[in-house]
Amino acid sequence: GTPRSILKTVVPVTIHGRKHLLESFIDITERKQAEKEHLLNETRISSLLELSRMTDQADQDLTDFTLEKAIELTGSTIGYLAFMNEDETVLSMYSWSRQAMKECLIESKPLVYPVETTGLWGEAVRKRQPIITNDYLAPNPVKKGYPEGHVYVRRHMNIPLFDGGRIVLVAGVGNKEEPYGDPDIKQLTLLMDGMWKIIKQKRAVEELRKSEEAIYESYSAQSLINILLSESLENITLEEFLQKALNMILSIPWIAFEAIGSISLVEDKADALMMKAQSNISKPLKELCVRVPFGKCLCGKAAQAQKILFAEHIDERHEICYEGMVPHGHYSVPILSGGRTLGVLNIYLKEGHIRNQKEEEFLSTVANTLSGIIMRKR
Repeated sequence: GTPRSILKTVVPVTIHGRKHLLESFIDITERKQAEKEHLLNETRISSLLELSRMTDQADQDLTDFTLEKAIELTGSTIGYLAFMNEDETVLSMYSWSRQAMKECLIESKPLVYPVETTGLWGEAVRKRQPIITNDYLAPNPVKKGYPEGHVYVRRHMNIPLFDGGRIVLVAGVGNKEEPYGDPDIKQLTLLMDGMWKIIKQKRAVEELRKSEEAIYESYSAQSLINILLSESLENITLEEFLQKALNMILSIPWIAFEAIGSISLVEDKADALMMKAQSNISKPLKELCVRVPFGKCLCGKAAQAQKILFAEHIDERHEICYEGMVPHGHYSVPILSGGRTLGVLNIYLKEGHIRNQKEEEFLSTVANTLSGIIMRKR
């Protein structure tokens, strides 16, 4: 039968002059369960409060923290958390409990699990409901077995967490001393739901930030183009305009350019670049790069190939060098018109800069704008 909690009281009484002990027994099983559930609720609420203060931390930290609390709430020793893809066909393991990591001897732990081929722990997705397995060793046609070195599992419970009608994650715990039951499902579900809401809110805030950033960047880029077009109408020489344009390009705040660069143009001979504007170029390079033949160094190669060249550091293409040159990278952007190279916009980057499509698109737009202005001013 099911164990019950009993409160026994013993009271001495005298009946007809004789002393007796009066014993009474009260079943307090439900009261004890209510007290236990109240304590678990307080622990869960405290965990969610602590979690709500971790919004500045990475999702990995949030899931690791929540998983350890889930193990504590359910009296388990191991646990895991996996996120579901959009069409609910693949689970991606995101967090293993510390104890599970200690016990698991598999060197290469899989991170992606197709639901179709996943064993017993995939049933929560396939049946779209919590699954309790209090005798994991018992035969089960759904079980796929586990490889040598896998964590030993005696009992197991997992739940699918829904957002609307879609499963967004699966959380599981294992090896509780007592059988799992509905209270464990409730605690695990409520804890994971609280965590998901925090992660979802974080992602929404991040998406909003990215959207606002994209709007600002687009506005900033368009403003620069408008200013370049406006400046080109002023009564100044082409070289004066190019110097102004270069200074404005290098001052764009949302792009990680160094404040170093140059603009070189093709003059009479169509096989060499002549430097016409520069900002903070070192003295040796002002002399070495005053004239660069097509095909030589990054600028010459970009002019010849008529495509943007990127370098994250000084490599073999950087043929014009001098002793003591500061490490750096480059975007070398050809300025083209009708299939003809007019010049090259050369931008300096910090060494190790990661190539960025958004930056290249911006520089291509600038180069196209400069192309029209150069043709008109000439």
